[in-house]
Amino acid sequence: VTDGNPYFLIEMLRLLVAEKAITFADGSWHWHGINDVHLPETVVMAAQAKLDRLSDEVREMVDCAAILGEEFRVDALAKVVGKSEDEIDELLLEGIQGGVLSDRGVSAENDGRFHHTILRRVLYDQIPPRCRKRLHLLTAQAIESIHRHDPERVAEAVSVHYEAAGD
Repeated sequence: VTDGNPYFLIEMLRLLVAEKAITFADGSWHWHGINDVHLPETVVMAAQAKLDRLSDEVREMVDCAAILGEEFRVDALAKVVGKSEDEIDELLLEGIQGGVLSDRGVSAENDGRFHHTILRRVLYDQIPPRCRKRLHLLTAQAIESIHRHDPERVAEAVSVHYEAAGD
């Protein structure tokens, strides 16, 4: 979750101690497990400050990208957003300049990724459930369309998105 960021790591540890998932007793730390980790409010606020600087158009695009995953392809994102790939490329550049997205260090088949996993998680968590389901459905359909000649290759990803869409 913290991607090695020291600030995020410290805040996450503080949260785990506050929620008694980690305790100190008898001279050592003890792990009690967790069911559902939510991000510390301080981390969410730091991420939100960065996201709030994006234009509405870029914000809409990164919301859709958050549904696609940590990394994404421009052609799939264009289909989900309903814009041309050239328009997405322009918005992607603005997202990169805003420090939310990156085009470096992406795997071979992808074009972009989130600068930090926490940014994606904050975006994803803020999408209303009904809208999130609709976006997962659009994402499944976009992936199917792009890979219609090789459906076996993307079957798992498509299945995950359909399940998240409630289908």
